Amino acid sequence: IGVAHQMRMAAGFEELLREARARAGRIELRVHQRIAERSPEAMHTWSRGQLYESLLHLFDLAIATFDTELELERARGVGAPKPESIELRARHARGSFALTLEPRCSEDRLEVEASVGGARIRWSRRPGEDEVTTTDALGARTRSAGRGSDLSRLLAAWASSIVNHTPPPIPAAHGAAAMRLASEALKRLEAEGVPFDRAHAPRHASSRELRERY
Repeated sequence: IGVAHQMRMAAGFEELLREARARAGRIELRVHQRIAERSPEAMHTWSRGQLYESLLHLFDLAIATFDTELELERARGVGAPKPESIELRARHARGSFALTLEPRCSEDRLEVEASVGGARIRWSRRPGEDEVTTTDALGARTRSAGRGSDLSRLLAAWASSIVNHTPPPIPAAHGAAAMRLASEALKRLEAEGVPFDRAHAPRHASSRELRERY
């Protein structure tokens, strides 16, 4: 379950979270992820497994912000037979979470925005760009996010915990909560009519040789 936490270790997200928590008030967290159609992560069919993996990482950003007591309120999927967009909403006692996922776009782009106390803090990431922008009464200020890969930061945090015999940097309950929310979202989407692939559907071989064999 630790793999769910890689994105929360991004320098841009850590900066967004620090600044949001330093301000008083409820946090409205919005995540919008676009995945390029040419990307290996692009969804060309309504695949439960592929969508589950994407949701696991994105829900973990909400868990890092609010903790585990998130309640899924809405799930909506657009596109038949190919997915075009997924919209999810969840709430917490200290704020709200909105997720939009577009799995077949022209570019890869992730935008995470927190609105709190009259300010908006946005982390934006795409190839060649990793920035944090704060907009408040003083205007908008943009700066580059810190260097280093998400995975390197995650591994360094776990290594430090093991070497120094300190509590793990991320509670296992956070990973379990991300799994729970991702599973619940899939069930909600299916109930709303999303045409997921059938788990036990027969496989169709494309070549004559394989058709004759199977």
